[in-house]
Amino acid sequence: KTYVINVTQKSGQCKPAEDIAAKNALKAPTAVSKNTNVAVVSSCTLTGDSIVLKVQPKAVGTTKITVTFEGKKANLTLRVAKQGVQQEWFDFSAVTNTVYTGKAIKPKVTKSTVAPADFKKFVVTYSNNKKVGTATVTVEGKGNYGGTVSKTFTITGN
Repeated sequence: KTYVINVTQKSGQCKPAEDIAAKNALKAPTAVSKNTNVAVVSSCTLTGDSIVLKVQPKAVGTTKITVTFEGKKANLTLRVAKQGVQQEWFDFSAVTNTVYTGKAIKPKVTKSTVAPADFKKFVVTYSNNKKVGTATVTVEGKGNYGGTVSKTFTITGN
């Protein structure tokens, strides 16, 4: 993610802060994340009259980022939310139309090779899977990955 903070100058006909900083008349801005387990600042640069922050999210949570420039401080609160699970993160190949057996039908769902490496926790549930008709398998992400994806399948009579 990239965040931009505009620098406001007091007089009307000033050169951009970036030009003044290039002549070493201003110190470069700095930015620090209080909780580096949640997010880290990968860069903090002065572009024209804007301070541009690039922040790398690490985990779900909240952190404060303090930006310092020319003796002034700005405190930002950054909330990193869960990432939603995606349909392609799962192998639903076993979820196919099937014949009624008299028992609950529970086709296996596994994590696919395109899922993020750190995505490990998910719960699989089934609904309407005990009788002839349309059944649903639902996968819910846990941990840093939330949301659900579903696939339906048909249970047919003998």
